[in-house]
Amino acid sequence: MAKLNRDTPFRIRLQGLGPRVEQRAAAETERTGRRVTLSHVVRRALETYLDDRPAGDPGVYGELAEQVAKLVADMGRVGGNLNQLAHYYNIHDTIQSDELAVEHKELRRQFGVLMTVLKGINAELRRRKD
Repeated sequence: MAKLNRDTPFRIRLQGLGPRVEQRAAAETERTGRRVTLSHVVRRALETYLDDRPAGDPGVYGELAEQVAKLVADMGRVGGNLNQLAHYYNIHDTIQSDELAVEHKELRRQFGVLMTVLKGINAELRRRKD
């Protein structure tokens, strides 16, 4: 087997795969907002194959990353509500039951949203695993 010089590029014929590689590069460029080259797509595909990793669709992982980012933002809002409650209690030594009920309702709503997102991420990861 010939040994390749790491500093010297070599040609690979994509016969028939060229349009698919171009489509993938264009889709990733559009999805990420940064230019994804054909060589990047081919290099990543080869690395995945040679490392014997499941290929996965970067679009799905991108969607999961967006969901996790939304989850982090939602968790920040929950933390903010808890801080508001703690601050109010520290200043007034009491919490009005109607104010507590409103905050509790909002926390329950946000927790429901978080659970839905987490369940969706978990289901997608399990699907990808199988």
